[in-house]
Amino acid sequence: MVWVKLDESFATNPKVIEAGPLALAMQVAGLCYANTHLTDGRIPRAAAATLLDFTGLGMRMWSGDVMGGGQEAEWHLVVEDLVDAGMWHEPGHDCPDCEPIERGYVIHDYFEFQKSREDVLAEREQKRAAGRKGGQARAQAHAKAGAKAGAKAGGEADAKTPAQADASIQAGAQARAQAERQAESKPVPDPVPDKDTHTPRDDKLPAEAALDLWAQITKTNPTRPWVKKRLAAAGDFLRQHPELEAPDLEAFLRYAAANDCAEPAGWPSWWPRWQAKRPPLPRPVCDLCGSSGIVMVTESGGIVTPEDPAGVYSERCPECTVREASG
Repeated sequence: MVWVKLDESFATNPKVIEAGPLALAMQVAGLCYANTHLTDGRIPRAAAATLLDFTGLGMRMWSGDVMGGGQEAEWHLVVEDLVDAGMWHEPGHDCPDCEPIERGYVIHDYFEFQKSREDVLAEREQKRAAGRKGGQARAQAHAKAGAKAGAKAGGEADAKTPAQADASIQAGAQARAQAERQAESKPVPDPVPDKDTHTPRDDKLPAEAALDLWAQITKTNPTRPWVKKRLAAAGDFLRQHPELEAPDLEAFLRYAAANDCAEPAGWPSWWPRWQAKRPPLPRPVCDLCGSSGIVMVTESGGIVTPEDPAGVYSERCPECTVREASG
């Protein structure tokens, strides 16, 4: 940005007073134009006609004993006043302090307070060069600081790694030894299933595992995008249906994916349809072995798959179903 410079006595300069207030405004507008476009004080005639709007203003007013009058202000009349006062020059002027021009106008003694085009461009290039130099210096400083910090961190890691490794190995050995002694002195009995009680199975899936299973079925990335929203939706669904176990959940997810369900947030809307298509389990446990792993089977005894969805619930776990089918 180039600033227009005016002397504090500009408004009281004899030439400005002679030219009048409209000429004063035109002079300021002309300086702004020349500094903006770096014309070295030259103002084309077409540009002068658009610098200010004098509509509704009067100039060269006079008054007599009986009446008075004047002219409507127009840009070329204001410029005439500037030229007559010696503030602007036209082609063919004889001012020894200003360069000759072939067209338009030139502001008298423009370089007394304003910068030339050459000086402005040189200053801009100097600032750009300084900015580039400063940016390179900052980049080098950041690079050196990063390398120094990395070397320091690497040295600390090298110094601490052997001790940490020895401590980890020792702690692991102690934990294993303690576990072996406890197993020998107090063996943990295997749980006996209760046929009248529905006990939770180990294969019930948390939200993360359900999301991974959903990603495998739909062949999508389980982590991006919106991993937090997906995990929250999967967790809410599983909390609402704690009875779901791994085989049933997988069958439901395949059913939802086959019906173009795109996100875990849509599982709740497909769950009633799944229930209508698949009647609830008649019993919570297998009536042969007491396991809670009851699954859907086809009429031929096979476990239901997406390719063969028609089936009924059995009162057998998968192992007993296969065993009974084989005779």
